[in-house]
Amino acid sequence: MKNLYYNQIVELLEHKPEGMKLQTIVLHVYNQNCGLFERPDLYKRMYSSISMYLWKQSKKKRSPFQSVKGKWGCYRLKRGFVIQLELCFDDFTYDEIQPKKKKKFDPDKLPNLFGW
Repeated sequence: MKNLYYNQIVELLEHKPEGMKLQTIVLHVYNQNCGLFERPDLYKRMYSSISMYLWKQSKKKRSPFQSVKGKWGCYRLKRGFVIQLELCFDDFTYDEIQPKKKKKFDPDKLPNLFGW
C-alpha cells in the first residue's frame, strides 16, 4: 500500500538518517504540495493520512519506515532501504526514425534583397 505522498516522505527521510518528527514531515509535505491560499482543513487531512500511513508501515517488517526507539512520533528509513525505480512502459510507443532527405540547392529560392 502506497500513500499519495510516499515519494516525498522517502525523499525527506533520506536527508535525515536519524529520523524526523511526524509534525515536521507533514509540514514539509504540506508546503511542497499546497499554495498560500489552501483551505485550513487540508493540513489536518494530510496529517491524519500521513500519520496513519507511517504508523501502520512502521509495524510491518518489509516496510522501508521504522519508528525511532526512545522518541515518540519520530520516523526514519530502515538502514538497508534501497530505492527502486518505478518504470512504466504501458503507454509508450516507439516512433519510427525516418532518414533525412537532402535538400537540393535552388538559386531561385534565395532571399531577394530588393523585394522583387
